[in-house]
Amino acid sequence: GKVFRWLAFRSQLQTLRNVTRVYIGDYSAGMPVAAANLFPHAEKFLLDDGTSTLNFPDFRYRGWRPEDMVLSRNIPWLQYTTDLPDKLTLFSMYDVPLSGNDSLLPNRLSFLRERFQYDDHGPIYFIGTCLADVGGMEQETFMAHLERVFKWIRNQRKPILYVPHRREDLRYKAALLKRYGVETCQPNLPLELHLVDSSQRPSQICGFYSTAFDTLQLIAPGDGQRLQAFDLPSEDFTSSEHRGIARASYLNYQSQDSEVLFVADYFQ
Repeated sequence: GKVFRWLAFRSQLQTLRNVTRVYIGDYSAGMPVAAANLFPHAEKFLLDDGTSTLNFPDFRYRGWRPEDMVLSRNIPWLQYTTDLPDKLTLFSMYDVPLSGNDSLLPNRLSFLRERFQYDDHGPIYFIGTCLADVGGMEQETFMAHLERVFKWIRNQRKPILYVPHRREDLRYKAALLKRYGVETCQPNLPLELHLVDSSQRPSQICGFYSTAFDTLQLIAPGDGQRLQAFDLPSEDFTSSEHRGIARASYLNYQSQDSEVLFVADYFQ
C-alpha cells in the first residue's frame, strides 16, 4: 500500500534535476514533507493552507498536535523523513509569528482589490461548511446552530444565498434551507473570485469560520459590519483538530485590526 506508493513516487522525484524550489501544501502531511526533504539544497516554501495556517506556529515550535491526528513516522531506510525542513518560507495572507530560520512572504491579494464591491441592497451570502460531514461536530448539534443563525440574519429581510463547501452534503440541510427561504449558490470558482465578477454583489457575507473571511478582509475591507462570523462553542466540537482551527480563527477575527465582526450572542 503506502510503502509501494512512496517508492514509486520517490523514484519519479529522483529523476528530477536542478530543483531549486520546493512547495509544500500541507505542513502536517507526511508524504509531501518527505518528498520535499529529498531535495536538501532546494529552497522550501510552505503554501497557505487556509485557517489551518493559524496553528502552524504551535505545530512547528511547540509540538502541538490534534489528539485525533494520525502521525506519520520516519522510515530512514526508505528516505521517508517527515520532519519539517529547518528553514521554511511561508507564503501566506496570515501574519503568523515565525522564529528561527523561518520567514514570511506576505500574500496581499492586491490583484483583486479594485474589482470587488459591496451592494447595500444585495443578498446576504452565507459561507457553508463541511464540519458535520467530516466528523468535526455532530450533525444534530450543527444544524441547531445553523438554524439559530438563519433566525438571526433573516431579520434583515434580504435574500440569503448559501454557498456550500465543496465537501459539504446539502441533502440533510435541504428542509432547513427551504424553511427559511435560503437559496443555494454553487459557483465553479472560489467564493472570493466568484464575487468579483458576479452580478449579485453581496450586502454582507456571513458564516461560522472560513478562509474566505480572511481573503475578503484583504480584497474588500468594509465598515466592520460586512463580514460576520458566528461563534461555535468549543465544547460542541467532536474533533480536537477542528476545535483548534476554530479557536485560532475566532481569536484572529477578534484582533484589533480585523474587519470581521465576531457574533457570539446569536443564542439569545
